[in-house]
Amino acid sequence: MLVHLEFNLFQEANRLNLYEKYFDKASALGVTLEEFYHGVNIFLNKNQNLEFDEGYLRPHDFLEFCTLIKVPPKKLYDKYYRFVLSKNYSDIILNYRHSSNLNQKEFAKLSKLSPVTIGFLESNKKYPTRKQYSQLSRLLTI
Repeated sequence: MLVHLEFNLFQEANRLNLYEKYFDKASALGVTLEEFYHGVNIFLNKNQNLEFDEGYLRPHDFLEFCTLIKVPPKKLYDKYYRFVLSKNYSDIILNYRHSSNLNQKEFAKLSKLSPVTIGFLESNKKYPTRKQYSQLSRLLTI
């Protein structure tokens, strides 16, 4: 008897990332292993081409994942998610730059980011990556 076994290594790596980064916090909030497993399966089936940022979900994927495991996102926030999801990060960056009397190019040099990236962040056209957040947090004292 032959059995067809389908195994997707990429999806299993994503599953491992989700468990490593989020299961302990979710289980501390009362999410059972079965509920978490079910949410992970639905999430991975809907999102075949996930991109992680230092092993963590990007903000829009994080919000979707929290909905599937039935946990309020704020309960799983770390400093990064708190900055990009509960604060108006674009205003914080722009206000800091203006109060420091810096143009985008000067601020970019200080933050070790490109002026284009600063423009995207200030106009709320993209979320900072975790690395960019780390670089910004040194200047903004967030």
